[in-house]
Amino acid sequence: MFFASNWFYTYQFNGVNLAQFNLRTRALNNTLYWIAQMLGAFIFGLSLDFPIRRTIRARIAWVVMLALTMGIWGGGYVFQRKYTRKDTEPKDHFVYDWTSSGYIGPMFLYIFYGFYDAAWQTCVYW
Repeated sequence: MFFASNWFYTYQFNGVNLAQFNLRTRALNNTLYWIAQMLGAFIFGLSLDFPIRRTIRARIAWVVMLALTMGIWGGGYVFQRKYTRKDTEPKDHFVYDWTSSGYIGPMFLYIFYGFYDAAWQTCVYW
């Protein structure tokens, strides 16, 4: 878990945000990502310090992380199937702008990536 804790940044920032969104939308996405990071760290920090037995907290955290991993990264897999690495070469237009009709789903995926990253890191360091 510790070894993998920062490896997904490259994929999220370059393989998703850079490849699929224009400049102003990437800025919005990054703002939402880091806000979700703060919320995720706060929520998981409080949850992991809840006054019940440590083994119970660890098991609950494991189940929650498994559910989050399958849900969020499963959504990311569905999104990723729409393009390949070859499609992410520099181009004049991007797929999404924050005013695009299909932006809401990828926006929430990116927000959940931020929340998940904070949850993962909080569990690692706990």
